[in-house]
Amino acid sequence: MMHDLLITDRHAIFFDMRLEFVLENLVNGKDPWVHRLDLPARFGVMPRHARSQDELHWIDVAPCGVFHFANAWVEGARGDELVVVVVGCRIPEVRLNPSPRGDGPAERGRMFEWRLDLAKRRCVSERPLSAHECDFPQVDPARVGRKARYVYASRFLSGASQLPRPEYADALFLIDGLVKFDLETGRTAEVAYATRDGRRAFGTEAVFVRSTSRDPASAADEDAGYLVTVVQPDEMSGWGSAEAIVLSAKTLEVVARVDLKRRVPYGFHAMWNEVVV
Repeated sequence: MMHDLLITDRHAIFFDMRLEFVLENLVNGKDPWVHRLDLPARFGVMPRHARSQDELHWIDVAPCGVFHFANAWVEGARGDELVVVVVGCRIPEVRLNPSPRGDGPAERGRMFEWRLDLAKRRCVSERPLSAHECDFPQVDPARVGRKARYVYASRFLSGASQLPRPEYADALFLIDGLVKFDLETGRTAEVAYATRDGRRAFGTEAVFVRSTSRDPASAADEDAGYLVTVVQPDEMSGWGSAEAIVLSAKTLEVVARVDLKRRVPYGFHAMWNEVVV
């Protein structure tokens, strides 16, 4: 199974996490999805306008899983020095149905960077960018396929003592805040979600909306924009309807709220095609 892919200004990049569907497991009442950690994960890189599968080259990396990537871009394009930088949320082991196995909750992703040497067809660097448990990474859409400084990701609630109910221990999508990654300085900033009246809230994927006052082709002032998401109070603090909130991408401060009059199921995420601010 491949869940996500990437582009640079000249490449299409696929990711094979070695997650296989085993029909025999399904027949025998076991988890049909098997993460083959005995095999390396691998990136498949090919020209965006390739004419044949012969132009696709695979580059092995350490075994892992990734459901959502943030971005990829080319660096050092001089002569034979051609490195593709990939940023995404790396999961050590993918367990789509962890409960029947009795081995605890599935692991969450952490922001990670890979550097792929296309001339030598090998990965020259794999490193974590932070210890935050997060996923659903976003960049300014104008920076997709080009070097981006900022990545925004949904932060997962961690720690069983923080769960609103014990049965949420296996939940994959309890998002309690947002993390902003500065890839240039290595710094991070984060915010915890709360309702209008100050109660703890859980949210969904945050979408970046560029300020209309900024040139989309310019890398300057890249975080001049907003982050839009939906939050709602957790059940332990009392039921309530969801709110669409708008945060400043620079400061992560809430600048606007809209009451939605009803709740939104956990885990919903999507791309918003057009938002005017």
